[in-house]
Amino acid sequence: MSPRIFANPVELEGTGADYVLALGTFDGVHLGHQQLLKEMLAIARRENARPAVLFFDPLPRTVIHPENPPCHLTSTEERIRLLQQFGVSDIIRFPFDLELAKLSPQEFLDRYFFQSPTCPVKAFCVGEDWRFGCRNSGTCQTLKDEAAKHGIAVCIVPQLTYRGEPISSTRIRQAIADGNLPEARQMLGRPVTLTGRVQHGCGLATSSLACPTANLPPDGQQLPPQGVYAATCVLEDGTSHPAIAYIGSAPTFRGNNADILVEIHLLDFQASLYDTNLRLELAEFLRPSRHFPTPEALSAQIQQDIARCQSLFHGA
Repeated sequence: MSPRIFANPVELEGTGADYVLALGTFDGVHLGHQQLLKEMLAIARRENARPAVLFFDPLPRTVIHPENPPCHLTSTEERIRLLQQFGVSDIIRFPFDLELAKLSPQEFLDRYFFQSPTCPVKAFCVGEDWRFGCRNSGTCQTLKDEAAKHGIAVCIVPQLTYRGEPISSTRIRQAIADGNLPEARQMLGRPVTLTGRVQHGCGLATSSLACPTANLPPDGQQLPPQGVYAATCVLEDGTSHPAIAYIGSAPTFRGNNADILVEIHLLDFQASLYDTNLRLELAEFLRPSRHFPTPEALSAQIQQDIARCQSLFHGA
């Protein structure tokens, strides 16, 4: 069953239920987020309340610093899917804009939670590094102090660490950008994943290289270094297929300054994937992207890449 999606916290009042609400960005739904979700779910069971999550969409820094927006680890749809996997029944997908960014911590809490004497939130759950309100001036202690005035409990969850440093979405983005997929995977608790809807490309992979590909738009996702990757592709029907993925500008055909492409060739699948949603789980870096002198030279390299990828998946 899909979770119920709400536009803001006030809408919870119309459900007639009590809630334990986790607050955060949840970009990546990494192991730190998962620890927060486990605490929230435990409290909800204990209090006989519904578990819910609030995240802002888009990421606040995208609105506050549009000149330098962060890449995201998960699309909104992927975040919702992952949260549902962890047993979240209700999700508040709260639109973030400049008006919301100007609210002080007290104004934010009063407007969306404390203005009603029948606030359905019986407990909040936040990470110890959580910040909110204008210029991130509100802390988890601010929330705890204000919530106490209304008889609402606050659970502050300590940060989870990996190799002595807190796990964070920012740290995972950097690991992916550096090409350190194993470290990113350790902090995510799952493979580094790209998602999206297959779009039409220029057809060069099929016509010139005899290697049909599904083209996935990057759409602001955090990408690893340009190159060829062994991967697993999960289709809309839930089936998984070994694949080889190319991330780069395709310099042999398009030059070095072209936009980045994400092209996927499934090793054991022939049907058209146009206009379907894919989830690409990156497994291993095979080689960097580079310019080839001729399409034939590139085609020969691709066949070597495919053979290496097949050996990784099938042990051949």
